[in-house]
Amino acid sequence: MICWDRLGGDTVIGVLEAGEAPRLLELLDWVRTLLATWTPDADAAPPPPALLSILALRRERGHGEPECWPDVEVFDTAHAMMTLVLDTIPSEGAVLVLPSFNHVFAWLWALTDLAAARPRDARWLEEMGTALRTVANAERAQRVDHFW
Repeated sequence: MICWDRLGGDTVIGVLEAGEAPRLLELLDWVRTLLATWTPDADAAPPPPALLSILALRRERGHGEPECWPDVEVFDTAHAMMTLVLDTIPSEGAVLVLPSFNHVFAWLWALTDLAAARPRDARWLEEMGTALRTVANAERAQRVDHFW
């Protein structure tokens, strides 16, 4: 990640290093496919380890989710966030445009889930999320009327 910055209003832009966009696309697609294909039936096998890591993360008190959040809701939310993130990654180039704070929130959520699902990429994903959070928090501090 080269940087995140505010473009104006609620829009945040990001510039990725060479090769990061395809890498992100691959990770997002991998986890989103796992989320779409695993169903929590009584007869189903337990979730794959990557999804179990996301569940464990989302059940930690520090993330603010409900204590008894059903697996299917955790996975549906993760899938929706990753879908929104995928819509912001260009097919060519390395400039991301997040047109609203909903997109910023989705990115922060997805990066957190991806880091849990793929520990070997966690540092890179966490650094990307920390930089985005810093830019978003600077904007939020200036906008006392916005809640997320």
